[in-house]
Amino acid sequence: DDYEEGTFNLTPNLNNVSIDQNTFKYVKIGSCVHYHGRLHYDSASGSSDQILGLPFAPNDYFMTSNIYVDSGLSLTDDYFCLYTANPQTRLHMAQMAPAAGINMPGAADMYITGFYFTDS
Repeated sequence: DDYEEGTFNLTPNLNNVSIDQNTFKYVKIGSCVHYHGRLHYDSASGSSDQILGLPFAPNDYFMTSNIYVDSGLSLTDDYFCLYTANPQTRLHMAQMAPAAGINMPGAADMYITGFYFTDS
């Protein structure tokens, strides 16, 4: 089997992002990529539901991420998720009910973990 470890950075798809901490690690075993880390940014402008920078392109759509938001995100519902979309190396934030995209806030502290499959 193919085995690889590494680090990467995730970045909110926003303008003028001032990132305070961006530490992510991954382990790729075969076609499965496991990742975890923390993203904390102090300020940004614009609106987006995307976080860019996964280490490999997913080979399909997956809702296999967990996120703990310590500060910065205000939701109308408690149920939201991150998902990947083939072939983009990004995460999308979505509210489950009512189904809708979530715009990234101007500042946030997030702990993210998950896995997905890739053809890389």
